[in-house]
Amino acid sequence: MTVNRGNCVANAGSLTAINSLVCGGTSSGTVTVSATLNGGLVQPSGYSVLYLLAKGANHVIEQTSSAPTFTVADQEANYTIHTLVYDANPADKDYFDLSLIHTSVSKIGTLFN
Repeated sequence: MTVNRGNCVANAGSLTAINSLVCGGTSSGTVTVSATLNGGLVQPSGYSVLYLLAKGANHVIEQTSSAPTFTVADQEANYTIHTLVYDANPADKDYFDLSLIHTSVSKIGTLFN
């Protein structure tokens, strides 16, 4: 283990799907898609972690959560869970304003450009 007292670079690490295929047909009309951390996460002091559920080939952000678990409609779709490690302090130079994320509109690829 390395301890860095300087500026650590945030790293989202990687996730592994708990089930790569979720079978529908539930009586509730919803299913759960989730992932587990697979290493590499670096969360510098003062930073936060948020998980983003993106849908389809365009990776439109459908939901956000503090855990990589989401409840979605029981219908055919492709989802990807992304990890966002961000600085939520507006006074810091690396601040990321979460109000930039508009569910069902924002796309993963354009959010950080």
